[in-house]
Amino acid sequence: MELVGIEEAKVIYLLDLYRPAGQVYTPEATAKIVQRYSFTKFPTLENLIKNERNFGVGKFGDIAINEFSIYGDGVIASSASDTDKIDAFVDDLLTWAKDEFGFVQVIGNPPERSYESTVIVKADTDLMRALAPKNDVVAALNKIYQDGDYDFSGPIQLTGFVAATDRTKFSGRRKPISFTLDHRLGMPFETNIFYSMAPLKTKDHLAVLRALESLAAG
Repeated sequence: MELVGIEEAKVIYLLDLYRPAGQVYTPEATAKIVQRYSFTKFPTLENLIKNERNFGVGKFGDIAINEFSIYGDGVIASSASDTDKIDAFVDDLLTWAKDEFGFVQVIGNPPERSYESTVIVKADTDLMRALAPKNDVVAALNKIYQDGDYDFSGPIQLTGFVAATDRTKFSGRRKPISFTLDHRLGMPFETNIFYSMAPLKTKDHLAVLRALESLAAG
């Protein structure tokens, strides 16, 4: 399997911080964040008054940080890069912020870190073969189309699937996205190029796709 590209990866870190010395002067803190990570998009004074703290097009090491947002209960960072590198950015920023401004973590409210990863891969075989038993459903759909008054150029094929946790039973604060796998839009099915989204780190996401590839290959 070949990784064609990472469309987007996101790290969501929920944690509660406070500053014993008192409220930080946000215009100064904002300017220091912009300087440290070379953000070209940053909150205006009007945004700060509205408590909107969104940054964009920054740099950390050898990657671009597309978006970075600070909320009352945590931070979210996204980049078209491996989640390990985004993790390193978040860790660097939080460590620096604690040293620079004196933030400390609130005791009794454990932090939560979650991930969202969207990748494009080229498989050695059709990953849908791993779902061969479900082709009975496609056969039923094709029968309806063929028997009915429908104009379409070819048979319906199994193109992907969605898997998810029962969100009503998820104990965390941030509900995970669904795992999604589908043929890449605009690409012929026989190219075996797939789009996939998952609530996983990039390396774990690719491990799942490689496992599906092994199942598909029999």
